[in-house]
Amino acid sequence: MTFQDTSPEYKGSLLWTLGEISHLVSHSGNAAETLTNVVKLIQQRFKTDVCSVYLLQSDRSNLVLAATVGLLPQSVGLVRMRLNEGLVGLVGEQVEPLVLEDATKHPRFKYFPEAGEDPYHSFLGVPLVDRQLLQGVLVVQTIEPRVFSQEDVGMLMTAGRQLAPIVTEARTLGQFVAPAHERLYALAQNLWWSRHPNSTKGSEPVRTIARGPERRTGPGCALR
Repeated sequence: MTFQDTSPEYKGSLLWTLGEISHLVSHSGNAAETLTNVVKLIQQRFKTDVCSVYLLQSDRSNLVLAATVGLLPQSVGLVRMRLNEGLVGLVGEQVEPLVLEDATKHPRFKYFPEAGEDPYHSFLGVPLVDRQLLQGVLVVQTIEPRVFSQEDVGMLMTAGRQLAPIVTEARTLGQFVAPAHERLYALAQNLWWSRHPNSTKGSEPVRTIARGPERRTGPGCALR
């Protein structure tokens, strides 16, 4: 059985989504927080079980899960793949949408046990491109086999274009950390401060993010 919602209510909700995304992006104060909020919004409006954003790392050869609704929260920052690896990598590699009713049957399908994606079958992924540069991949997934329409693809592509500048900012500032890692880092800092009562939060070491050279996408231009 497949699902395809063509009701006016569903189409109207997608149009509202684009407006809401635009509002979230234009009022963004923190890239990571906005990214998470947009992922939640898209998952709700597109009536999918999963919505995830993968960011292209500074080496421009690998993608990392940066935000998700539906996959295991602890997999954020841990699930990584090369551009020539898996379905998400294929979207980034070809810089084109990918629509699959049953993702497991595709030859590029790769199982990531740490993501907890066992129940999900249908897959729709679109590239996130900002200023002609690939910045990441936006993906929605469902448990029930679903035939995503061309309208769905077009709407998600439009949502991706609105989201791409925030993804660019998140990549530039390194504003995403796996929740588990973030908690462990905070715990470590609290323990350090408790052992050093004369220390302040301002004395914690500054972590810098190295950035590799950017390459443009388009005809005749390689991604990596």
